[in-house]
Amino acid sequence: MGQVKKELVMRRDGVLPGDKICVIGAEMGLFWAAVLKRLHPDIHLDETSLYEADNALFRPIPRIREGIALAESRAATACMDSSDGVCGCLHELANVNRLDLVIHSDRLKPCSLVQQAAQQADIDPRKLILSWGGWELVCTIRPEQLPRVKSLIESFGALFMEIGDVCEGVGKVWLKEEERTGPLANFASERFCGTSFFTHGLQSYMDFLRQQPLMMA
Repeated sequence: MGQVKKELVMRRDGVLPGDKICVIGAEMGLFWAAVLKRLHPDIHLDETSLYEADNALFRPIPRIREGIALAESRAATACMDSSDGVCGCLHELANVNRLDLVIHSDRLKPCSLVQQAAQQADIDPRKLILSWGGWELVCTIRPEQLPRVKSLIESFGALFMEIGDVCEGVGKVWLKEEERTGPLANFASERFCGTSFFTHGLQSYMDFLRQQPLMMA
């Protein structure tokens, strides 16, 4: 299907303590805003917002240009696509590299459209942006490279969000919220588990999103 120069391959391993955790792409959670609207017809979204959500649902944009530019910048220590969920990427990167990832709750900023849909569906909007269905890139970047990469990605018209830090640890993902820090729940798309929508359907997964705390005890 193609080839890539060895030095430009972006892998899941290679993360270093001190790296910044970043997400590249569109507004996270738009996919779920569209899904919620279809599952719950009483959810109200204005025509412009519905069109924007439908684009994320029916016409997702893979971040190929941004990925190539990121690879050529040599600034990323690791990178994954988020088709199974931003949260799933975080847990995978932590586990593969045996390092801890600390996500800052105040940096998880859902756009207005996602907030509207989540509020009407009684779901924490941060769960929607961490769930699956998007086509963002989740990567780790050395802190001194952050301004350069941010400028590069935004030159494509894509969003760039820094959401956390990498530190020494054993392969866990933590959520820091004000004075509290606890394990971040995993809202990834998984098979053969109690939360799998493949087995139990979307409504069961919706119940999981409503009931599962963002920060585990």
